[in-house]
Amino acid sequence: MSLNPKAALLLCAVLASTEACNDAESDMRSPVTIQYRLVARDSSAPGAQRVPVRGSTASVAVEGDTIITEADIADAREETRRWWSILSGSHRASDIRITLRPDGARKLAQASAAHIGDQLVIVVNGEVVSQAIIRDPISGNEFMISGGMTKEEARALARLAGSRKP
Repeated sequence: MSLNPKAALLLCAVLASTEACNDAESDMRSPVTIQYRLVARDSSAPGAQRVPVRGSTASVAVEGDTIITEADIADAREETRRWWSILSGSHRASDIRITLRPDGARKLAQASAAHIGDQLVIVVNGEVVSQAIIRDPISGNEFMISGGMTKEEARALARLAGSRKP
């Protein structure tokens, strides 16, 4: 599998909290639902609904349609990136590599091309656990979610995302 070079920079995900990720991982005992949904531009638009943010009293208005679900995910895994800066030395960050089934890749490519600059949320069992901005069209069957996650957070979210393989 080859990663679309742009895909690594496409989604900048901000995980709600370590606790949210750990809670979500413990939910794996029961059926897990995962949805990638667009944040509604207008929360009063027909079909828009509010979804609670895990570990918070906040909620996010999302559009009625779901882009992809757990059924569209073929695999998910944590990967560690390392880099070095002359100013601050060695760094490490954990990301999640998502591999989609062909139909899921098609759906995400169409939606991402039509929604550059829009926000996307990952909803696990009815709660927002991650939020991203679509920077470029996501083509191919793989993409990365990055953005300040610890290795444990990335592993837990990757296990959730890859936990249900039809």
